[in-house]
Amino acid sequence: MIGVHMESTSPSDLACGSPRDRRTIHRWEYAQRVPNLEDLLLLADVLGVPLANLVR
Repeated sequence: MIGVHMESTSPSDLACGSPRDRRTIHRWEYAQRVPNLEDLLLLADVLGVPLANLVR
C-alpha cells in the first residue's frame, strides 16, 4: 500500500482515535489488516485526495 506514516502528536489525537499509529499503517502495507471506511477517509484526507482516487 502507500508508505504513509501518521503518528499521534498530542493526547487529544489519541483520545479521539485519530490519526492512526505506525503499527496500523504497517498492517495495511503488509496486508495483515484491511483498512475500514474510517481508515480510508482519514488517509484520503491526510493525502488531500478524493476517496475515489485512493481506492482505484
